[in-house]
Amino acid sequence: MTDTTFIYALVDPRNNRVRYIGKSDDPQKRLLEHYKETISKNHNPYMTRWLNKLSRMSLEPEVMVVDEVPKHCWPKYEKAWIRSMKAAYGKQIINIHEGGTGGDTMSGRKHSLETRQKMSNVARENRSNRARSGHLSWLKCPIEKRSPSVGENSPTAILDNEQVREIYRLYKTGNYTQPELGTMFGVNYRTISAIVCGVSWKHLNLKKDEEL
Repeated sequence: MTDTTFIYALVDPRNNRVRYIGKSDDPQKRLLEHYKETISKNHNPYMTRWLNKLSRMSLEPEVMVVDEVPKHCWPKYEKAWIRSMKAAYGKQIINIHEGGTGGDTMSGRKHSLETRQKMSNVARENRSNRARSGHLSWLKCPIEKRSPSVGENSPTAILDNEQVREIYRLYKTGNYTQPELGTMFGVNYRTISAIVCGVSWKHLNLKKDEEL
């Protein structure tokens, strides 16, 4: 049984800015739990809006391990992290509490020793860089950081690539409105708008396909 846990940051993949600080034994799994919690009335409304906005663009936050701390006193570390981030970045940080109240709802999953050692090494390097630089530009991505999942590979994706292509094709015929397509495909009309305007699913090059 390990006697340490991790402080993590959620980073906006559009601009690489830290938006949230939390604590978890498994930061990557905690991200998935944040998504599940968006349906709760008691969930952080700023987190809900941010995650929903990224989902409409077929993006998800990046998870960064920023510190490894003793389990018996992790609340003071989380609080300190949140305070320092809010002092540096203000309203960009969407934590609504001072920290130290829990929220890690893991169901017993344990990391392998190799995985935990990787996260420990990242946390140690971050602490070293912070001490050298004296500011927050030291933040580095964890060894296990995944590239942002896009399109149908995103865990929050409702549509697949073929459905998106069909939506774009049908809209361009002029026979369907965005709300009508939203009803047909079971998504919000804003999702349709993002597709046909080229805001989301850019990797499919829909406009280029239209020209062929």
